[in-house]
Amino acid sequence: MENDPNARDRKAIILLIGNPGTGKSSLTNTITGKIVTESNISHDGCGVTREKIPIAIEEGALKGHDIVDTPGLDDFKKREIAAKQIEQALKSNCKYKIIFIMDLCRAGRIQPSDLSTIDAVIKAVKTPFKYGIIINKVTENQFKYIDRPKILTALNTYPSKRPENILMIPMCKEAVEKKNVLLTHDLYDFRGVLISFIQGLSYNAIDSKNVSQVKVVSSKAFRELEDKLAAMYAEQKKKDKDYERHLKEVVQKAEEKNKENIERLKKEHAKKSEDRNQALITNLEKAKLDYQLRISELKCQDNQAQRAHEAREAAADRNHRERLQGCKPAKPGVVDVLAGTISRVLPPVLQHIKSGKSNGEACIVS
Repeated sequence: MENDPNARDRKAIILLIGNPGTGKSSLTNTITGKIVTESNISHDGCGVTREKIPIAIEEGALKGHDIVDTPGLDDFKKREIAAKQIEQALKSNCKYKIIFIMDLCRAGRIQPSDLSTIDAVIKAVKTPFKYGIIINKVTENQFKYIDRPKILTALNTYPSKRPENILMIPMCKEAVEKKNVLLTHDLYDFRGVLISFIQGLSYNAIDSKNVSQVKVVSSKAFRELEDKLAAMYAEQKKKDKDYERHLKEVVQKAEEKNKENIERLKKEHAKKSEDRNQALITNLEKAKLDYQLRISELKCQDNQAQRAHEAREAAADRNHRERLQGCKPAKPGVVDVLAGTISRVLPPVLQHIKSGKSNGEACIVS
């Protein structure tokens, strides 16, 4: 990306600017893919980078660019020299991708010296330009618990120009306490991430006439900046506390409302359960009554069937007896008439004879 059509014909420079110990040299080696500049550990506040040396990138996506690893501006022994070299780098009449390097190694915060370096360069360039920021050597815990709002507030508030983009690079444990290293890891492509970030930054066409002296921040201004940042952090801390208190109140109200809803739902559930149970009892009682009525009907039907069966058996028995006796008696013959007469007359006669004998009288049959 370019913010000036004239930048297309200019030489491209990737300008890395940062204070001692932020890891500019290691990043330079990683971007180029080989050891091209000395990287070491700064124990005394003095930078390892001694002078501005353009390094040509000969391969990869950034081929054709020169990368310039500038000395640290916060090097208290050589800050004037460093400021002059940064100024000279900006007066090369090239197209630039400007990147400021910093870290969070001191209490996990952006340091005033990092912001003062950015602001000093911004004030030295009189033409509009865009820049990026790389926050290097971010630890695992910082990634988890870092106060991003405070950092972004600091980066977007103090410098007179806001950064175009910000990249956080994790701490490379393999490079800790080692000289002249490339940042490598099996699970993180340091070089790929850095190249992609640089490709996404805008080119800036800067004429030397628009670059003034890079002024080192005075002790007084530095203290004022420290006080300003301290006040900013304190204000942000207060806002965080207010937000936490507000969040706690919201959560508490939500919990109370939730508790009320739970109680309401419990009562509604209990009422619905009671209604369902009552309806079930009513249905059971109705079913019981229907069952009893059905039993009564079945008993009545059974009794009717029993009576009908008994009637059928009685009729069958009667018919059987009638068949045994014959349906109609036969007409009596002479013998039958005589036998009937004798059976009627003989008994009285015999009785009379018997009684006559007892009286000594003759008995004559009439």
